[in-house]
Amino acid sequence: MDEKKNNLSTEIDIAELQLMFESGRNPLAFIPYAEALRGAGHLNMALEVCKTGILQDEESITGRTLLARILYDMGRYDDALEELANVLQKAHDAFGTNLLMAKILAKKREYHDAMDIVQSIKNMNPLDTDLNELKEFLHSQIFSMETRGDLSDNNPIPYKTSSLDARVDELLRHLRSLPEVMSFSFTKLPDEEEDDKHDADLARNFFIIMNRLAKDHKIGNLVNVVLELERYSLLMFCVEGSLLKIVLKPNVNLGRLRLQIEQILKF
Repeated sequence: MDEKKNNLSTEIDIAELQLMFESGRNPLAFIPYAEALRGAGHLNMALEVCKTGILQDEESITGRTLLARILYDMGRYDDALEELANVLQKAHDAFGTNLLMAKILAKKREYHDAMDIVQSIKNMNPLDTDLNELKEFLHSQIFSMETRGDLSDNNPIPYKTSSLDARVDELLRHLRSLPEVMSFSFTKLPDEEEDDKHDADLARNFFIIMNRLAKDHKIGNLVNVVLELERYSLLMFCVEGSLLKIVLKPNVNLGRLRLQIEQILKF
């Protein structure tokens, strides 16, 4: 019963913030509205509201930082970093902005860069729980990396140079372990002379057609495609002449999974 009351209260609050935002009386009304949507898990709507608000107030540091937080929640780490970079040009000492950038770099496994930021802001708020937890995590990851290096052979082979087959095998094992993955396939794409043949697989055929159009317009080969449909979502990657197709349950965090795939395949 209490949970239902809380949900109802949240919906009422969001509705009130929506009315205030849509009235246009306060150009900053998009910030609490987008934040409430973010807190309720409506990330796509929060993103659109925040972008709309920033169009009216492009200099809003709070608005752009919120946009970066929404992108972070969506797993769109590179986009979030781009927004944070813009914010830090105007407010380079902003504690929360720097901390969020360090968190994103940690997600991207750029541990040393993340630690540099943590060290630069630790005196601003030394008791901050998030900062100290991140610092401990980074210490453990950096120590682990250095320890593995110490214990390795004299001529270790970097992970990036491992064979494509090994990286694909690791990725397929990872995909099998994810409950949100409905199915996946890894098949060779047709040769140039076979481009005019129709493929029975609708998603694969879509990728082939879009890739052909990209080549015709001389803008390079298609690298990956993200499609969000009503019943499921699709991720497709071109990997050295083969197509990795992943069918996912709806409302999956596509950005986060995409980052995991790119890290394993080392794109």
